[in-house]
Amino acid sequence: MAWMEIIRLRAVADFDRKDALKELSWLSSGVDEPGLDRIALAAEAAGSGDFMVALFWNGDCPGRRKSRLGEMIAETLRPFGLTGHAAWSTLARFAYK
Repeated sequence: MAWMEIIRLRAVADFDRKDALKELSWLSSGVDEPGLDRIALAAEAAGSGDFMVALFWNGDCPGRRKSRLGEMIAETLRPFGLTGHAAWSTLARFAYK
């Protein structure tokens, strides 16, 4: 069953998203992690400056453990504000056309 990790950054007042994204630029060059399906970065639509990184994995959810890659991303984002990092197991999938 698939699972995912969400690393969320709650930005501090003087936060510049471009600086944090620059620190994560190594993600765009490709990441060789077994079971990793894709990575998505998203900004909060309300414009608060908060954003998140979602890692989508194939295989069984590791429970409370998190991936080494997820831990590296969370550590990279910590200087920019408060981070939350959790693994999520997939309960259901729905496909729409």
